[in-house]
Amino acid sequence: MDSFHKKNGTYFFQPTIASYPYEVIYKSLEAVKNYMNQNPESGCIGLHVEGPWFNPIKKGAHIIDYIHRPSEKAINEIIEKSKGTISMITLAPEVIKIELMKKLINGGIILSAGHSDCDYKLANKLLGKIILTSTHLFNAMPSLHHRELNLTSAILLNQNVYSSIIADGYHVDFEVIRMAHKLKKDKLFCITDAVTETNKGPYKHKNSGSFYSNNGKLSGSNITMPKSFKNLIERVGLSVQESIDMCSNIPIEVIKGVSSQIKLKKGNFARFNILDFEYNLVKSIC
Repeated sequence: MDSFHKKNGTYFFQPTIASYPYEVIYKSLEAVKNYMNQNPESGCIGLHVEGPWFNPIKKGAHIIDYIHRPSEKAINEIIEKSKGTISMITLAPEVIKIELMKKLINGGIILSAGHSDCDYKLANKLLGKIILTSTHLFNAMPSLHHRELNLTSAILLNQNVYSSIIADGYHVDFEVIRMAHKLKKDKLFCITDAVTETNKGPYKHKNSGSFYSNNGKLSGSNITMPKSFKNLIERVGLSVQESIDMCSNIPIEVIKGVSSQIKLKKGNFARFNILDFEYNLVKSIC
């Protein structure tokens, strides 16, 4: 992942594990921890655990058998085994007690709302306070309704909470991304949500040309961050600076530990992308 992303102009990334039994999550955690320890200058900024603490009705392509409410024991084990390796956990706020969320935060883990059917009242109570951000806006969360406010409404209207969004044109229409940006402004940022084709294990991602699916469900993108950047300018209609912000500057605000590594100062590695006049990546330098 590290090598692939660097070649494609992305210098920091979160490897992500989907909803799985805990033993698989712990193996992933150890793999990431070992890589980060052995490669301290790598772009890996920690493991993103996306699931299994979801609302089953918003599971998306995640496997229902793995989805459940967490126990306090499971929370304590995750924190103990992480020791700074887990950078983010995506969870449904309605399936976990607030005191357990606070434990995760005290363990140095950023909480993100996702795969959730959370109501508007609970969302507003937590967003921007206990839950810092939300995962892939509009996907695996309730649709907007003109009479019934919900999690999605709260994310769009709450200027204290960040949200990621996938700018491939398939997960979210480009015009809807434009609308979200008008509402969220400097709190909206890009993720790729990218996967790769596989026929092993329970998640068999199939390349459908412009995205991936698992058992007929949209399961991930095949977009890179430079392509997301280009789409934001040419398809969404954002300025170059707004697109840089969404792909780089705003994620740094969410994952604050990265900021010290990318400043232009003596002793830091220089990382640059060279683009042509049509915003295509020509070369990455690091």
